[in-house]
Amino acid sequence: MANPPMSSGVVAATSSVADYLARFDVRSELLVSMYAVTDGLSGLNAGPDDAVTGYNFLVGN
Repeated sequence: MANPPMSSGVVAATSSVADYLARFDVRSELLVSMYAVTDGLSGLNAGPDDAVTGYNFLVGN
């Protein structure tokens, strides 16, 4: 897994957690799901495809 450039923090803060994690080309859907649910979502009203859920992932990691 290659590290994206430093500007990836801006992308994470403005995009969905699903879009951000897709940039890493992880082959395991279970691993992506685990990161999206445990670090990207902080409530019952947002899903992994909702905008700015990547911000929660960025803050959590």
